[in-house]
Amino acid sequence: MTQTLLKMYAMLVSTLFGIVFSAQILSFLGFYNLILAVPMTLLVSSLAYIIYQRFSDTWHKTLNQHQMPSNLLSKTVICVSIALVFLIFVQRMILWGKSTLGFIISPDFIGYHGVKALQLYYTGSAWDLSVPYGQYPFGYESLIAFGMFFTGDIRVTGIVHALTFILLWLTIAFLLLRYARLSTDVCLLLALGICFMPIIFPQLMNVGKNDVLSTVLILMAILHAPVGDERFHPIGLAFATMLSLATKSTGVVVLFYLWGLVMLYWGLHWRKGTWREYLHPLVFLLVIVLMFPGGLWVIRNYLVMGELVTSEISEFFYTSIIANLDNPTLYNSADSRSLQFAFILILGLSIASLFYRQLRWQWAGLLLVITFSFAITPLSAYLTLLDLDYLDVQWRFVLYGVVAVWVTGIILIAPIINRLYSWVNEQIILRRIMSALLITAGIGLVLAIGVDDIFSYDATQWEKVIDPELQDNSIYDELSLLEPSTVYLENISWLSVWMNNPDLVITELRYPLGRSEIYPIPDIDYLAFSPRFFDEPLAPIYQTYEWELIFQSSTASLYQRVR
Repeated sequence: MTQTLLKMYAMLVSTLFGIVFSAQILSFLGFYNLILAVPMTLLVSSLAYIIYQRFSDTWHKTLNQHQMPSNLLSKTVICVSIALVFLIFVQRMILWGKSTLGFIISPDFIGYHGVKALQLYYTGSAWDLSVPYGQYPFGYESLIAFGMFFTGDIRVTGIVHALTFILLWLTIAFLLLRYARLSTDVCLLLALGICFMPIIFPQLMNVGKNDVLSTVLILMAILHAPVGDERFHPIGLAFATMLSLATKSTGVVVLFYLWGLVMLYWGLHWRKGTWREYLHPLVFLLVIVLMFPGGLWVIRNYLVMGELVTSEISEFFYTSIIANLDNPTLYNSADSRSLQFAFILILGLSIASLFYRQLRWQWAGLLLVITFSFAITPLSAYLTLLDLDYLDVQWRFVLYGVVAVWVTGIILIAPIINRLYSWVNEQIILRRIMSALLITAGIGLVLAIGVDDIFSYDATQWEKVIDPELQDNSIYDELSLLEPSTVYLENISWLSVWMNNPDLVITELRYPLGRSEIYPIPDIDYLAFSPRFFDEPLAPIYQTYEWELIFQSSTASLYQRVR
């Protein structure tokens, strides 16, 4: 069972790596298309699987595999775990646009994740920073774009999240297998239990955001790193690092810590004369090559903007926890207690880890580094610079830390869990009773969440994404009929316009934030405007040129430029 799961895990990791690795390189060159992307992805994924497995033998020994009992209880644990994974998570994610998960479609997906994925799919390039938040990494969006090569439908995002969730479940299970030293069946069940915990479960249900993927990748890096002892998986750590850098930069501090451990042990082996055996220079060179594409977006930003991020983005750092240590609202708000509790809890777990032989100082340091990383993360405590008197802790930025806390707690009580499970397995009647209780609990969980919530379908929300106005005389219908042209949008959904008419060139002067001089005003053919806040468009081009009103409804107007 364990070996089967390890092979499945290796396939998922290698496939994910192959898709994102290929997308980073091809989109950087401006040639990300079906003809090149698919064969390159297949080749890279296959080579990645071979290389990953080649370096897995020593690392597998760190998992400390316990013999899984072959009886009714063990089989029940596995079957119930798989059934809940499929029913509550996977099937609803795959059917995202129709399932109840689609009742709340993330504004971030509509505002920029989906837009970046469509841009990559249609243009094959990652160099157009006029796309909303186009200066950010695009690893998550490249997964969606790759799926669209086969479906042509951006709702493939649901499948991306389903696979991401499976990878998260297995990663947590393997972390428990490595450090808690429990049998595989128990690790799978406990890993699933963590997924139902507060903060974690709501984020897993939020399809269309990259926080869960970022969490998986940081946890994957921890799993393959020399934490607890010096043994590690250089290729697995390299894969996780590349994927994380290509997806979100918030985990970079944790990655530096993990690679710092590698360098520390390499240095210790240098003194012993065994450094080649620990990490051969050629392997280290391969690791650098594997990780490099994850930072191509950084090179792109410097070439286009002359800086990593714009000044407006840089100012977001003033919304972090560490930048507001002298801000009274950090200590006197409704969310202050949760922050204080989290800090005390992590401090306690870090101290406890020092005395647990499977964790030691490396794990204690990891928890503290995660805490520091969250403290310096922009927007982690305050949503805007204009409202620094309202504390709003964004736990989604440190979801991997929340998982790590639960994993640490389970590891510390693992000996008790192991003894109880062994004792139950020794009693035939108890095994049967626990099997029945587990099945009952699984059914009860399904009923608690709601059968209708799990199995009912409604595409209403997705229809609103396609046409936010949902009316016969919608501006989106008008835009879908335009010939290929350049349209300036003001308060209009990029995603909806592109989904209805991908041949349009869309522009909006606020992207990239604060650097409109990088993208001079193009030759605009049409101006689409929604009067959410003002009666007329605010764009300078509206006052500069003469326009003819060719469509108007209660919610939007469309102007054509008079030549």
